[in-house]
Amino acid sequence: MNKKHSESVIYIKKNYQAKLLLKKNKNLFSHLIQMHLKSFHKDELSNILGLDAISAFYKSVIISDNANISLFFYKTKLVGFMIYFKDYSKFKSGIKINYLLIPSRIIKLIKNFFKLINHLIVIYHQKKIPKNIYKNYLGSIAIQANRSIRLEVFKTLVSHYEEIVHKYYKDNCWASCRIDNQVASLILKKCGLTIKGEYGWNPKILFYVTKHSKN
Repeated sequence: MNKKHSESVIYIKKNYQAKLLLKKNKNLFSHLIQMHLKSFHKDELSNILGLDAISAFYKSVIISDNANISLFFYKTKLVGFMIYFKDYSKFKSGIKINYLLIPSRIIKLIKNFFKLINHLIVIYHQKKIPKNIYKNYLGSIAIQANRSIRLEVFKTLVSHYEEIVHKYYKDNCWASCRIDNQVASLILKKCGLTIKGEYGWNPKILFYVTKHSKN
């Protein structure tokens, strides 16, 4: 392997190793949170709820047996991550976010009332996802890398994503993304998922399921 190629290699820390790193390294955990904030639209539910809610979510991912995380590194720098679930229903039931304890947060919720209603409509329509695959949820993905290695990170992430869909989930899973998120839609389609429906408004949220999933 020549030097130029070796310098562009992206490596992955999967689930147990990734969780251990995040538990031990507070700076890495902070970097992950900042990557989330920069990667997801300001109208995403997590960003509406705010930093404390996002931190609580990822802390839950780290300690839960029902959630998995993969971290992508270039040399020693975190350049991407992926969340996917062993059992999404059990994971959700275990999350505890005391969001309403601080008055300033209530004010923020009021200001974003209609956006929250939109998200609640989308959550309600999750009932349309076939019961046999609802637990197998492909969660969030994010990339934050320099232009020189961004394509390499993207290729590695897509390859790992395909592995999760085909080998871990056995082509029996679902995902969601904003209708204007062309990159996420491209990845999901490449992995063999198709649109199940469009829900909410401004923007609509797309639900994707694997082609051979049973209703």
